[in-house]
Amino acid sequence: MKTITEYMLYMIQNSINAEATSIEIMIDENEENDVYTMTVLDNGHGIAQNENVLSQSSNPDNAGEWMLMLKQDIEQCRGKLEIKTKENRGTAIKASFQQPKLERPPLGDIWNAYYIVLLENQRIRLNYRHRTDDGIFNILSQEIRAILEGVPMEDPEIKNGIIKIIKNQLTDIKATF
Repeated sequence: MKTITEYMLYMIQNSINAEATSIEIMIDENEENDVYTMTVLDNGHGIAQNENVLSQSSNPDNAGEWMLMLKQDIEQCRGKLEIKTKENRGTAIKASFQQPKLERPPLGDIWNAYYIVLLENQRIRLNYRHRTDDGIFNILSQEIRAILEGVPMEDPEIKNGIIKIIKNQLTDIKATF
């Protein structure tokens, strides 16, 4: 079983391949209803109507393979996979898991993943929002870049600072790791 972050990174890579300039990552934890949802939205070129995203043969970058793994994990957790797309407008992929925490994929190392995507894709607007029953955390790449005012993101202090902010905020809202 992969982590939520690994699936998210596959989705982000597909968004980048689709020439997205804006990617939104949303994770919602609803403990009352025991639903854990990850959504990735982009403004890339979308998926052609005749393309089967769950087929490995139609996806040269093995997107079909990871989508099949995600679909299997979702089904094991009585969840749902929704894909909405419009050619030349973007794609929204929503994965919902409905099972106890111990049976669904763990979040994984989302703080490092966010930093790496931010570092390697300076042209992309990257928004990460995480909601739990105890609060909401939101971090925007354009705000980080504005605060840094040209300080290189490769700087170890910057990396550690971004990771610390994400970890602390997720802890504050009692996110499930």
